[in-house]
Order: sequence, then structure tokens, then C-alpha cells
Amino acid sequence: MSAADRVFGDGSTTVEINPGVGLWSIVGPLAVLAVYALIYSYPRKGKNWARVTGIVLACLGSAFSLVGFFDAFFYGLYGIVVALAIVAFVAVNVVWIVAAIRGR
Repeated sequence: MSAADRVFGDGSTTVEINPGVGLWSIVGPLAVLAVYALIYSYPRKGKNWARVTGIVLACLGSAFSLVGFFDAFFYGLYGIVVALAIVAFVAVNVVWIVAAIRGR
């Protein structure tokens, strides 16, 4: 019997994964990338609404991903990979905000 089973009861260490989680872990980031690509193309054409929308999405995306950053370390080695991906995502958002404010 493991220490977790003694503390939390028998069978508490098993994890059930919903099959939909795997699908959304692929479709979700692809949808985000599609929206970012769409928003990225319009400011180059002089559309100010896209610049404002991009800044808002970058701020919201960074805020929500930073919340997940602290939870990522509960998943061991996989959590480190997730944390690095979150740091990269926030860095891209910061670059986007700087470029949008400068008007490039």
C-alpha cells in the first residue's frame, strides 16, 4: 500500500482521463493559432480594430496561461514541458503587444 493510499484511501492514486481531453489538447491550440494568424494579418493592412483585438487577446491569453503556470508543476516532467510552453506563449504575446503598440 502506498503512502497516498494510506492517507486518502484505497484507489485514490488512479487517474481517469476523459478521451475528449486529448482531442481538445490538440484542437484548442490549433484554434488559438488560427485566430492569432488572422489577427496578425489585418494590422499589416492598416486595420486598427485588429490591433486592439490582438492586444486584448494577448493580455487575456497571457493572464490565463500564467494561472496555469503554477498548476503545471503538479504533473512532474510533463509539467516542466507545459511550463516552458507557457513561458514561450507569454513571450510571443509580449512581442505581439510591443509590435502592436509601435504600429508595425
